[in-house]
Amino acid sequence: GTMMELTIQLIPTGEIILSPGKNGENYCHNCKVVASDGVRAMMESALTARDRVGVQDFVLLENYTSEAAFIENLRKRFKENLIYTYIGSVLVSVNPYKELEIYTKNHMERYRGVNFYEVSPHIYAVADNSYRSMRTERKDQCILISGESGAGKTEASKKILQYYAVTCPASEQVQTVKDRLLQSNPV
Repeated sequence: GTMMELTIQLIPTGEIILSPGKNGENYCHNCKVVASDGVRAMMESALTARDRVGVQDFVLLENYTSEAAFIENLRKRFKENLIYTYIGSVLVSVNPYKELEIYTKNHMERYRGVNFYEVSPHIYAVADNSYRSMRTERKDQCILISGESGAGKTEASKKILQYYAVTCPASEQVQTVKDRLLQSNPV
């Protein structure tokens, strides 16, 4: 799902105004008035969804030190084809052993130039964060991909290279290098 900032204001009638934006800056535009019991229903719905799909960052688990809770969260997310989960700034990936429609150009654009935690966990978020850090800090960056045989390390490397090939500006020389990288089989 997509995350957005939301301002919640209680008004004298007992109703609640939900408005997009920080500090209600969009107060009169796109506002939604909800009875306070409606907010409770919305929150219960969000908690039910969380119980079904797990949390997208293990740091947010109530029992974050429990191996069983960690595995259960991975299982829930995997069942919903949510193969990426964060542990802070570390991305955990579970190989689905099938093609998922999460590597399209539209997905790439969704992660381009966006703050790491504003979007769902994804290899593109890691790639974009690394690229932007390289550009702003003017220092080399490294993405470490580790796992057992068959874990999807090669595929993850390819997805990062494809992301860079599509989203990074290119001259003719750079394009030639991109083409060669995409045709290679990184190990």
